[in-house]
Amino acid sequence: MLMFIPLIALVFVSACASSQVITYLPEGWKGAPWRIEAKWHDLGDQLSVIIDETLVLHTGIKLFSNEGNAEATYEGKKIRARVFKSREMFKEKTIVQIFVDAEKAAELEF
Repeated sequence: MLMFIPLIALVFVSACASSQVITYLPEGWKGAPWRIEAKWHDLGDQLSVIIDETLVLHTGIKLFSNEGNAEATYEGKKIRARVFKSREMFKEKTIVQIFVDAEKAAELEF
């Protein structure tokens, strides 16, 4: 019975995260397009942005503002993520915007 507890915990934690992947070719970039993964963790309202298997940023939604922002640099480009909650009628959704330099690379909904 005790061996099932870690298994149940693992299933619960993995079920609380979802991710979306896009490919993006930055302006002036000569290499292969980037694989950008946005991973949303419902447990704790946390966002991780992973580019080509490298964790670039991690942010969360602030308790009283319903929004979070983070900035980092990857391969000489400024990466910025904005995450916020949006309500439509009876449904709440999480919007993630990812910018590379000044260009919006993605707008994702979780």
